[in-house]
Parts: sequence; C-alpha cells; structure tokens
Amino acid sequence: MSDLTDRIPSMAAAQQVSITDANGAYQKPDHLDFSWAPPLYERDINTGRRLRIVCVGAGFSGLCAAVHFQDHLANYELQIYERADDVGGVWHQNRYPGIACDVPSHSYQLSFCEKTDWSAYYAPGAEIHGYLSTVAERYGLRKFIKLQHTVTNARWDEERGKWFVTVSSGGVSFEDECDFVLFATGLLSKPIWPDNIPGRESFSGTMVHTGDWRAAGLPDDPEFWADKRVGVIGMGASGVQIVPTLQKKAQSVTNFGRSKLWISGGWGSKMFEKLHKHKKEHGTNYFFTEEDIAGFRSDEAYRKFRCQIEEDLGSTHELSFRGHPLQDIFATKFTETMKHKVARKPEVADALLPDFPVGCRRLSPGPGYLEALCEDNCSLVTDKIEAFTPAGIRTADGTEHELDIIICATGFDVTLIPAFPIIGRGGVNIQELWARESRTYLGMFSPEMPNAFNVLTTQAAAQSGSLLVVLEQQCSYITKVISKCQRDGYASFAPKQQAVDDFLKYTDAYFGRTVLTTNCKSWYKNGEAGEATIRAIWPGSGSHAYVAFQNPRWEDFDWDRLKEQEHTMSWLGNGCAAYLDGADVHLAMRGFYRPETHYIY
Repeated sequence: MSDLTDRIPSMAAAQQVSITDANGAYQKPDHLDFSWAPPLYERDINTGRRLRIVCVGAGFSGLCAAVHFQDHLANYELQIYERADDVGGVWHQNRYPGIACDVPSHSYQLSFCEKTDWSAYYAPGAEIHGYLSTVAERYGLRKFIKLQHTVTNARWDEERGKWFVTVSSGGVSFEDECDFVLFATGLLSKPIWPDNIPGRESFSGTMVHTGDWRAAGLPDDPEFWADKRVGVIGMGASGVQIVPTLQKKAQSVTNFGRSKLWISGGWGSKMFEKLHKHKKEHGTNYFFTEEDIAGFRSDEAYRKFRCQIEEDLGSTHELSFRGHPLQDIFATKFTETMKHKVARKPEVADALLPDFPVGCRRLSPGPGYLEALCEDNCSLVTDKIEAFTPAGIRTADGTEHELDIIICATGFDVTLIPAFPIIGRGGVNIQELWARESRTYLGMFSPEMPNAFNVLTTQAAAQSGSLLVVLEQQCSYITKVISKCQRDGYASFAPKQQAVDDFLKYTDAYFGRTVLTTNCKSWYKNGEAGEATIRAIWPGSGSHAYVAFQNPRWEDFDWDRLKEQEHTMSWLGNGCAAYLDGADVHLAMRGFYRPETHYIY
C-alpha cells in the first residue's frame, strides 16, 4: 500500500483510514472514498463515443469509404449526399458514345467486391456504372445515401468542434451538423466548356459536353448519327474515345485539336497482346469468351491473371524519370507505331508527334483513334478555333466548318479548387486558399480543415499501378484516424504545419527528377508547361502510395481532447470489452479462433 500512498498521498492524508489490524494483518475497510479519482468514461473499450460522418459524393470514393466504415467502425451515423440521381459519380454522369475505362477492367474494381465476368478487357462505361450499383446494393449502402442532394457549403465551428454542411434539394436548403466530413467529389466532376471561344450561344445546332452528356438528351439510337456532321473539340481521354466511335456512325467527324500527344498501347498492353495472340483479327478491345469467364471462377487462375495485369501496370514507373533508358525505347516504339497507323495520312503523324518526353503528360491509349483519323469521313484540324458561328466553327485560316452537332471533349476543371465554399479553421476559405496552391499532408489532410478528408482529389492519382488500390488504402487510413478520435477521446485533429511543409518539400524534390516537369502542358500542372509545381498526383508509384498509407504516423498530427475525456486513460472506458456483435467479456479467445471476425481499428 505504501507505493499507492506515495503516488497519491492525498488519499491517505485525507482519509486516515486504517487498513491493518493491531497485528499488522490486512483489514478490509468498510468504505474508501475514491472521490479523488477521475470518473470512468462509461463506454466499453472497443466502442468509443457516438459520431456523425458526412460524405460528399457517391462514386467510387464515397462507396468505398462507406464499406470501410461498416467493417471497422461502431457507434456512428453516416450520411452520403450525392447531387446526381444515382450512384456512380463520373461513371453515371459520363455517357458519351464509346466511353470506356482505359485501365484493364479486372484492375479497375474494389478488392472486396471482385467481378470476374467483365465483358471486355477495357470495360464500357455502362458496365462500370452497373458494377458500382452492385457495390451499393451488396453492402447495403443505399440507406446512407440521399440522391439529388447538392452540398453548397461546409463550415467548421471551432468552439463546438463540428462541421456544418449546407445541403440543397428540391429548392429547399438545410444544414447538417457532423463530427467528420469526407470530400469525395473526385477530380472529374466540373466540366470545362470552351468559354474562351466567342459565339457559343450563336450556334444553331446541338452543343454538348462529354462530361454532361445526358443534359443534351441525345438518343441512344445509332441511326441518329447517320446524317450528322459532327465536330469534336479536344483530343484528351474522352476525345480519343468518342472520335473512333462516331466515325463509324456519323456522316462526317471533324476533330479540332492542337495538342501533341503520345498514342500508346492500352494500359496493361502485355496481357492485351497475350489475349489476342490466338485471334485472326486484332481489335481495339478484347471481349471475353464464355470459356475465359468460366476460367476466372478458379481462384488460382483469377489471381494469376490479376497479378499479371498489376505487374504490367506497375512496370513502367521508371519511365517517368529523366534520362532513363526506357525514354528512348518507348519514344522510338510509339513513333514507329503512330506513323504506321496513319500511313495513309502521314500529315496526321506530323501534327500529333510530340517533342517532349514520353510520360510528361498522361499517355493516351486511344484504341482506334489514329485509324479513325485516316478514314475518308474523318479529319483532324489543327488550326486555332476563331469563333463559333450559327453554322458551326470558323478557324483562324478563315475556313467555315459546317456542323450539326459540336461535342466539347474539353475535359474538367482539375485546379483542385473545391466546387463550393469550405470555411475552415480561423474563417479561412479553402477556395481562396487553394486558388494559390493546394497544400496538404499526404493529399488527404489540411491544417485549415480539422476533421476533414480529401479522397482521390489532391495528390492521389498514381503515375503507375491501380488507382483503386490507392483509394482503398486512403479509405483504410481515414477509418483508422476516425477510430482513434472516437476511442481515444479526441474532439478534433489536423496535420501539423511542419508535416505539410515537409511533405511538399519531398513532393517537389521527387517531381524535380521526373519528366513530368519538363516542357509540356498537362493537367498534372493545371495546364501549365515547364517547371510548374505538381499537386494533382501522388509523388511516387501506386505501390509506393500503398505502402505509405498503410500505417498512419500519429506524430504528424495535432490532437485536441474532448473536455469529458481529458484524462489520458479515458480510452480504457469502464473496464468492459465488446465486439461488433455486442457480446462482452471473454471473447479474446473466440476472436483468436475466428480469424474472420471483424475487429474495430
């Protein structure tokens, strides 16, 4: 007892309670006053306090996060707001002809919801949207989602340690109070129209953006295009997909573009070539046979196939480094391939072949694009667009291009500036702050945004490897942070400024040795050329990001405690333990013998 009274002298001094008899033997006292001790936190050790989480967006990121929360959190509420009329994000909004993923379908899916019966090696957009609907149904996520609800503002209240999120639906606005907020709106949610070209309103035909295709109400019937003269502005990811699709359907297709670009084979091209080796014709996609799909039902065969794709996707990471031998190898290969495909119109190769290194901007797989440009009903116009006219488009050389439909494949706003005001700590408007530069820790956290997470937006996309592997690791990381706050009694957290500064120093040092900062314009650099800073993609490979996100560095964050849990041992709760099924003590061994048991982080 002497050790106890040494540590807490006030106990013996205040109570003067004898705990031994005349012979020195222990004597149980009738009563001890433990008013000196901190109150127990009335929660079991696993559960933590009740939390409310708001997520903005129900695409890949929002759905993935929701599944992670279900598996690894307890005692929480989740509300997902989605502005569209269905889940799916970019794969719901983008419905243009020919839309597909340029990453192999078996790699473009969530590891916990694997689909082995994809129709094609590069899955069409409608099938990916269907897959995301399946994820929502299989994991019971729709109960968390409110569709056609647009978030218009988010505001942090420092005194209350809460976010207040303003939501609009059906002309009515309301405010949702929450402990944590996830911004899962993605990079491809704000279409950019060519507003720098005068006369847009004068065009008498139909003008549509690939990123908002449904708004134009164009019919799905292929015959609709048969007599149409179509102009496509842009030759980015959507432009090189829609041109070959419409070239086969329309009376004529004119592609307006001035960019230089490397047209590569599709991502995962080694496996693509392997699949085609027994076919007489080599198409721009590979459609799986019933025999192929049956083979994927074998776990061993499927794992081998998937691992080969992942190895292929990650094999070109070294291509991004300046002076690497792969630069010359790939430049020679792509040049020869591009010239071969446009041999009928060699001027097309002259117009497209870049003078910047391979990998300076994102490679364009563009299956069928070059071949389409060589067809008689398709042409490439590299003259600057001077104006829209009632009849179509006038270029700088004075030519009037008469068109029935103009398709703006002009991409999205990837400046990283939020689509709505986010008012963070100290009244800072993140829209204004990030207009200068987005400064985050690991792309997910900002000092001005306590209890907030950016998912697959700033510094998330990897140069090589699977994007969704990175997404899953981000969601796992975020779930661990929320769990720590919930169980350890923290009202809020934010990254330390030093951690942000050091991460960005690392980022700049890394990209400085890559070809990404050489003389080309790319969305990586917000459309700038040369030595611009890069804040849109991860500074490393996909595998590098996977490892970086595995174990949070708690020392890189500042933590503010709840008043009711100021005692540092409050995380021990009331001495009880419980698992997600609500059972209590003596479950350690049961969990040991049941490896499938889901533990809380």
